[in-house]
Amino acid sequence: MRFAYIITCHKNTEQVLRLVAALNSPDNTIVIHVSTTCEQGFYESLASEVAKNKQLLNVFFCKRENGTLAGFGIVKGVINGLNFLIKNNISFDYVNLISGQDYPIKSKEKINDFFKVNIGKQFLYYFPLTPKIYPDYDYDESWGPDRQQYRIDRYHFNIDNEVLSIPELESARLIEHSLFSTVKIFLYESKKYIKQKRFKKELGLLFWSRVLPRKRKIPDDFSIFGGITWWSITRDAAIYTLDQHFNNKRYQNFFRYTLIPDEMYFQTILLNSPFAKSCVNNDLRDIEWNGGDGTHPIIFKTEHINRLKESSDLFARKFDIKVDSNVLDLIDKELLNK
Repeated sequence: MRFAYIITCHKNTEQVLRLVAALNSPDNTIVIHVSTTCEQGFYESLASEVAKNKQLLNVFFCKRENGTLAGFGIVKGVINGLNFLIKNNISFDYVNLISGQDYPIKSKEKINDFFKVNIGKQFLYYFPLTPKIYPDYDYDESWGPDRQQYRIDRYHFNIDNEVLSIPELESARLIEHSLFSTVKIFLYESKKYIKQKRFKKELGLLFWSRVLPRKRKIPDDFSIFGGITWWSITRDAAIYTLDQHFNNKRYQNFFRYTLIPDEMYFQTILLNSPFAKSCVNNDLRDIEWNGGDGTHPIIFKTEHINRLKESSDLFARKFDIKVDSNVLDLIDKELLNK
């Protein structure tokens, strides 16, 4: 089988190159998306190292997007990766979306065998997020509709490389007073905002909080699904996703202003499509949230090697060679037979 990998990354050249080397083979194509908000010099360093390595002839870079955490640019970056594959007629049976801090925990042979047995299935973690459509669903999720409905029923804008919820309802400081009073307070505080380099952000918050409604209208012509960013889908599903992105703007128009849309966009498109019946609720990624900071999973270390050996998943995240590179050495030796 032939595989494509889309790697989204923004830091640590050495680690990304190590991941690329672990995935590289004549039957694999790797497309890298580097955020425009990456660490200084990262893109140039990574591109230079890939260009110098004659063994990486199937490694490419796609058009870059703003990868600000929680923003729509992450979705656009993945779309650019898919579009690169399809427009260039690159042959693949499955495309796997991973990050620069992921790593395979199964050999290339075992990954190949898994998808051979499961050919035609889409692998992504998902759950329905629109409760009125799925009233009987058991929402045992970290961000189900009762906890973070504001991700979809409020507007979210990238202002000065920070995604902000509009209006800001926790303090309601920009909507609780009259417009005259609010502007007066803003002008009084403007010198402080300029000094703290947050004038643009505060001005955007003020403008959009006064212009937009407190609640967005949730679409009723498609069901909304949440999940986890990473997935493995077939070529046909990838083509369908691109078609919906470019030709059915209802998804773009809604998710462009949601919070962390990469955890919803692809799930929603595929679970509202003819591919829904082939979707398996499993992302094939070993991720441990317990012990993390609530927003990010833990960093796997040497002490986790037995867990990774026993895992049924194909990939794991997150790793950080600046924290513990030995765990990747052990994976190479004991799991990937390198």
